[in-house]
Amino acid sequence: MPTQAELDAADLAELAEKQNAAPRQTLRPRPPTDPGPPPPALRWAMQLWIGAAVCAAIGVIYGFARLGTINDLIQPRLREGVTKPDELHRVDSMAHWIPAACLVGAVILLAIQYPLLAAIGRHHSRNCRNFYVAAALAMLLSIPIGLDLLFGYHQIWVGLRVLGWIQFGLLAGSVVCLFGTGVNKWLPRSERIRPTALFRPGNHYK
Repeated sequence: MPTQAELDAADLAELAEKQNAAPRQTLRPRPPTDPGPPPPALRWAMQLWIGAAVCAAIGVIYGFARLGTINDLIQPRLREGVTKPDELHRVDSMAHWIPAACLVGAVILLAIQYPLLAAIGRHHSRNCRNFYVAAALAMLLSIPIGLDLLFGYHQIWVGLRVLGWIQFGLLAGSVVCLFGTGVNKWLPRSERIRPTALFRPGNHYK
């Protein structure tokens, strides 16, 4: 039979082991539970984005095919109100690279948006959703400017401007789908700190 001292020593050892295990559990959080299949709104967002990407691809291909014409059309608009020879030379130079830069920028935004949108469902990531929305908003802001600056001329096919506004609507619909109730419940909770929580009793942030 173990003595009382041996029993006390075993109890103290077990208590010390539990106290040492508690910090390790806090440092190594439990893996998240399976969130289940992605909600249908994510599939709708991807389908709407594909439609917007097709419209953008048509505009980019057409823009590069008529790049010389667009450069000639944009030059008089940029020259309006400019009188100094040095500024005119600078404006003429800008007229040759601005259209190509806008078209390449559209391709870059599309290349950024697709992997972010796909990663929302694949990695169950709220951050990917936020980054995708930021990239989509950048394109939504640039579409009206690009349609007016690059394609707002009688010499350019008017259907291209119609496709541009269709792209705008489809991309906006894709963003709206990602903020539905089903997607918000499926994604992990946000870890942002609310300012009102700092003033609640028992909350002390150092």
